[in-house]
Amino acid sequence: MLGQTRRGLLVGTALLVGCAAPSTTPHVADPNRHHPPTRAPDVSSRIDGYVAQFGKNWGDAFRFNGYLLVTRSGRPIYGRGFGRADEEGRPFEATTVFPIASNTKGFTAAAILRLAEQGKLDVQDRVVDHLPDYEGPATAVTIHQLLTHTAGLPSYTKFEDYVHTQSRARSVDEIVDLFRTRPLLFPPGEQFSYSNSGYALLGAIVEAASGSTYREFLAAEVIAPAGLQHTGYAPTGHCQDELPGFAVGDAERLQLDDQNTHMSNGFSAGGVRSTAADLAAWGTALLDGRVLQASSTEALFSPEQERYAYGWEIWEEDGRRAYSHDGLICGFTNRIALLPEHELVVVAWANNRDFAIDTLVRGVLELVLGEAPHPVDEPPLVELTEKERHDIVGRYQLTEQGRAAATDAGAPQSWLETVSTLVVVDREGELHLDGLGGLLSATADGALVVRSWRVDFRLERDEGGRVTKLHLRQDDISIEYARVPPAPPQGVTLCWSRSPGSGRHPFEHDPNSRPREHHEQDGDPRGRVVAGREPTDQRERNGVE
Repeated sequence: MLGQTRRGLLVGTALLVGCAAPSTTPHVADPNRHHPPTRAPDVSSRIDGYVAQFGKNWGDAFRFNGYLLVTRSGRPIYGRGFGRADEEGRPFEATTVFPIASNTKGFTAAAILRLAEQGKLDVQDRVVDHLPDYEGPATAVTIHQLLTHTAGLPSYTKFEDYVHTQSRARSVDEIVDLFRTRPLLFPPGEQFSYSNSGYALLGAIVEAASGSTYREFLAAEVIAPAGLQHTGYAPTGHCQDELPGFAVGDAERLQLDDQNTHMSNGFSAGGVRSTAADLAAWGTALLDGRVLQASSTEALFSPEQERYAYGWEIWEEDGRRAYSHDGLICGFTNRIALLPEHELVVVAWANNRDFAIDTLVRGVLELVLGEAPHPVDEPPLVELTEKERHDIVGRYQLTEQGRAAATDAGAPQSWLETVSTLVVVDREGELHLDGLGGLLSATADGALVVRSWRVDFRLERDEGGRVTKLHLRQDDISIEYARVPPAPPQGVTLCWSRSPGSGRHPFEHDPNSRPREHHEQDGDPRGRVVAGREPTDQRERNGVE
């Protein structure tokens, strides 16, 4: 998918690239509309210039700090590391190992299809067919439903008892026990809900059907055929053991991400480590048919609900297809995108979980195909005077028009009840959304923006300049708030999760979750909008996104 970013109040993703400036509308560039794909020498300078735009107006916390790799037919046409990987100045390289989080799901899906090719299972088999001792609401769920996130299993990485214990090691049985008896969110097959629980259960099925551990089967039947050198699952250590991961704090500066999940908790939903070089080789191996038979590869990339196939999101435009997925964990974010028609693979990863990686990958694909890249949406910032801040400070209530717009966008009633009021306060010369931790910065065009969420507010004023309305905007959505009399201050928590397919609609609401900047410890590759953040060290860390 080409498109999203996952931070914000309202969000979406469109990447060929999940809560941003990035478009929520998938777009696959047409190489015939302008000129043929750019040659490597030219594309290198254009990509360098494009990457330099990130953080130009918003500061160092929004610069790209990671590795970007583009290959065509398996050969690199661009590869470069930006910034430094650690305090010692270690450079990012194509072979630097990092946790890929939810991009693990593509490997797990391939393992399931390999077992199907070997006659050891069928994707229409039920969970209980391979795990006869499994008890709970999901016994009759099919493997196909687990693969496509249509089983209705709640995602264990959102549970409070997991969130506060994710730093300790867990066995496969202990992970499954987290959700084994939880009720399903809906009858299997009827809806879509991104679920790490479903992919953890798939890992248990791989072990039962193969007679091997997930790690062993993945290495022998998936990783080795793809020719990957530095990829694998090891249920040992923590996600920041090798490299530090960062997040944008409330002062819009980078700070160490406090999440340090034990890798065993990710398991088959998000526990694999890899490199940029290996991920690019992985994409090429899938396109070349070196991992799966043709019929299995077709199944891998055949979308069901919300454009989700088996561990991949599928985007189609003008008769062309693109396959993509992302991952987010412990201050690391990554994205892989494949354009099979052009044998192109783009891989990007950064050690800043709030970096707009979807926008980067989308823009790079467009550059390689000879089109103008998607703009980096970082409007210049300006300082507000004391009077200007005073004219904005106040309490704002969701209007009926705003409520209708949010409802049309798919916001659940629980979200509407929670965020019916926003309070803007002035703290030592800076505007904040009280209770959310969001720093409001003023842009040169008269708006307010929460940079780390990539969401802005347009302002309506009376004749004296006092703000009377706020219009919360993201992509094509605008939600209206009107000024109301002051009330006793109270915190507000927002959490919209857009489903992975169509641009993050509808939104999912997790009543158990606390504010966080994104999407992804629960691994939803499609982006969410989180309007609600606490200081980084207090935020929910779900571990695998």
